[in-house]
Amino acid sequence: GVGGVGGVGGIGGAGVGVGAAKKTEILFTGPEKFTGSAVAGGWKRPALDVCSPEDFMLDFCRFCDSQGDDWEVVWDILDNSLRRSGKPMDALGLYKEICSRGGFVSRRSAKTRIKMPDVFKALHNYYVGHTYTDIGNNFLNMYERYFLPYELAHPGDVNKARCPHCQFTVQDRAGAMVACDGCKTWYHNECCAANTVWRTKAGSRRKSSSSSSCSCSSCSF
Repeated sequence: GVGGVGGVGGIGGAGVGVGAAKKTEILFTGPEKFTGSAVAGGWKRPALDVCSPEDFMLDFCRFCDSQGDDWEVVWDILDNSLRRSGKPMDALGLYKEICSRGGFVSRRSAKTRIKMPDVFKALHNYYVGHTYTDIGNNFLNMYERYFLPYELAHPGDVNKARCPHCQFTVQDRAGAMVACDGCKTWYHNECCAANTVWRTKAGSRRKSSSSSSCSCSSCSF
């Protein structure tokens, strides 16, 4: 079960460990086994690329509580935001997708660089024919309010790699970016259109800047 998380007790000084563990237990019932690592005091969240949903939510809720937000209220707000999907809010997925794109930085920066509909497609809440017609603004509002403070407190989570073509970081140059399907390297859309093979939804290859999936020159051959 998830007793390991509960063993953290009052981590963060507000008993968030136990409470968050109980909610985590509700989310991860069934054949799946608890994959969290919080089993003792002094625990720190693992690196983002190996972080489990349980570990992230425990750390995120603890952080929200430390900022004066009731973590249970925050949790309910996140879940309600995508309730029509029939699944709990993929908070870790959202956070990882934004961080991989250079972080939110500011609302203006995020609107310029990040296509929120593409972010939504990467979450387990996404489904074909969804009715979230304003998902872009919803994600901007939600992330700015609840996730941005956490991001700013964890600068190591944010991808600061340079685009292989123009050598600008994902934050230094305006415009949306896309990751290679193979090596996951991030390119600016304009750079990618000029130097990689883009894929259509049907899987065919063509030079284009209208797709959100690509294969770089190294992975194309």
